[in-house]
Amino acid sequence: MSHLIEFAHAIFGRGAHAGDVNKVSENTTMLERRRAERVLINDAGIISLDEHTTIPCVVYDLSDTGVRLTMMSTNGVPDSFLLQASCFGSGVCEVAWRTEESIGARLTRLDRW
Repeated sequence: MSHLIEFAHAIFGRGAHAGDVNKVSENTTMLERRRAERVLINDAGIISLDEHTTIPCVVYDLSDTGVRLTMMSTNGVPDSFLLQASCFGSGVCEVAWRTEESIGARLTRLDRW
């Protein structure tokens, strides 16, 4: 198991209640395309566009290589941005895909606060 997943388990536990970390079902077809195991997080995050502009979001799931975010609207979120969340610290993200309310991004750098 990866260091990020172990870190998330240590913070949120292994229970099945809302807000807890849960392994995503291996029956999920999207999981087959992923390179790393993901965990459901449901933690508040902040997308920083510059030193004065931020967008609130929810870190929905997290792996060693990527993150899925949900927010009111992805309009205005650039293809690269800084993400901060208490579940992992901060990281520079590159958008891999987006819908009107969700973004899947690769983590290009990950630091703890």
